[in-house]
Amino acid sequence: MFNPSYKLNNNIVKMLIAIAETKAAVERARLLPKQELKLRRQALVRMTHSSTAIEGNRLGLDQVEALLAHKKIAAADRDIFEPGKFC
Repeated sequence: MFNPSYKLNNNIVKMLIAIAETKAAVERARLLPKQELKLRRQALVRMTHSSTAIEGNRLGLDQVEALLAHKKIAAADRDIFEPGKFC
């Protein structure tokens, strides 16, 4: 049987309740299509930037965003090619 190495206290219970209430509010919220598209685009840019940065890519967030918008930027070919894999 699992024996956790912590004990619930009032502070932890309050935080868990706040998290559950916030999660429920977010799940009920309606996004306008334009807002949802913007959020999805931001998530793609951040995911691409983070993923390629792990591999040593030196592009900034704004440069990755420009590449995903099919704009030309001044950077090394290797750095430019890598985020293009996500388009």
